[in-house]
Amino acid sequence: MGSFNVIKAALPLMKGRKDKGPASIALMSSMAGQVGTYGFAAYSATKFGLRGLAEALQQEVLENNIHLSLIFPPVTETPGFEQVH
Repeated sequence: MGSFNVIKAALPLMKGRKDKGPASIALMSSMAGQVGTYGFAAYSATKFGLRGLAEALQQEVLENNIHLSLIFPPVTETPGFEQVH
């Protein structure tokens, strides 16, 4: 919901901008947003949800010259990742 709420707050300002040059929104997903992974059902579902949000929203805001990027980074070795594995 964090990404959705930020977009919900920023989008009216982006649509109403005086300079109608291109604007962009970048969403950070995960490789789990492309392939479901055993043991990560809830996590994968949220990342697949970002993909759906990006695909649908891109169609809605293209007329306002707003473009969406969806980023799928690979596994990153972090302290949280180390605890799971």
